[in-house]
Amino acid sequence: MKKTKILAILMAATMLASCGKAPVEETTEETTTTEETTTASETTEAATPTPRPTMTPTPRPTATPTPTPDPTGDPITSENDQYPIIMGFVDELEASAPGEYRYIIFSRSSDNDDYWVLAVFGDNTSEAYIVVDGEMVETAMPANYHYSADEALTYDELKSFPCLISESYRPSTDAEYPDSLADGTYVGSIIAMSEDGTRLYMYVSEVVAFDRSFAESLQVGDSIGCSVNGQELTVTDIGTETDENGEEQLLYVSLSNSCHLNPYPGIGDDDTFVLWQDSCPYFEERYVVELPVSPSCEVTDTFDVLVELPEYADQVPTGNPLLDSYWWYIQSGEAYTSALYSNGWYQCNGLLFPVEVRNGEIVRVNIEWR
Repeated sequence: MKKTKILAILMAATMLASCGKAPVEETTEETTTTEETTTASETTEAATPTPRPTMTPTPRPTATPTPTPDPTGDPITSENDQYPIIMGFVDELEASAPGEYRYIIFSRSSDNDDYWVLAVFGDNTSEAYIVVDGEMVETAMPANYHYSADEALTYDELKSFPCLISESYRPSTDAEYPDSLADGTYVGSIIAMSEDGTRLYMYVSEVVAFDRSFAESLQVGDSIGCSVNGQELTVTDIGTETDENGEEQLLYVSLSNSCHLNPYPGIGDDDTFVLWQDSCPYFEERYVVELPVSPSCEVTDTFDVLVELPEYADQVPTGNPLLDSYWWYIQSGEAYTSALYSNGWYQCNGLLFPVEVRNGEIVRVNIEWR
């Protein structure tokens, strides 16, 4: 009995052991398969790189260069007279290379102040100078510079200027610079006046005029025998009127190039037909000249049409015909652009319609603003 029970127990234990091993073996196989699958998946994912997003760079703003401002010189309104400084420098340049340079003096504006610029032209060279603290200093040629060497003056022409003259006046390259003028009647423009009113610096030309008989002989299409700006003047129209006696009188002769012939007050008489261009007697910058003004010079002007200054009647006369004129009262006052001063002269303006010269002196002048 004991052996039989022992065998039965051993057989039961063997069966239990056999049953316990089977699930363990199945679990091991499943785990291995899962691990292999996971490893393969991870390997595949690692082999395929993840695409990176495309980066679009933000454009940088383009830097706009700051323009370099023109250097500025001592203001024209300064108490130091710059005429001897600039002209002395020109003397030095000319002495270093006689006849090799040409010159232009003009003004520029900066911060509401004007200053002088001297342009010097050599063979294929151009330089600019300004006055800084009373000394000539080389500088860059100002922006928008619009002069050329062809417009520049010789040393002698520049030195004939009694004062510094702004760019509002540029002499013609064909102008002459005589010491005086022959007796006669001229038309032109004032450049400057001496501070005591005894001398005028001006550019003028002879009056172009014809007598009535010549004007009456003209027909449409005829040439009058002269040209303006290189264009021959021809008759385009003739204007007449009937006077109180029933006679036809010539009033004007219209010409090409905006010109016409008709009398002008103060130039000749009613039988003198003056050449006009637009609304003024025609003139050229033929002569640039400085002349004395006669103490008894007859001075008239039309500036009362431009501006009315009742206080003019209260001024104390100086005895000089130009300084006591209404024209100068306006030129030197705040109601008009004040004249620039240098070297004992005032740069000023006014149309000379006409100016009469006798014995080298100005004996009559009518100054207009048109």
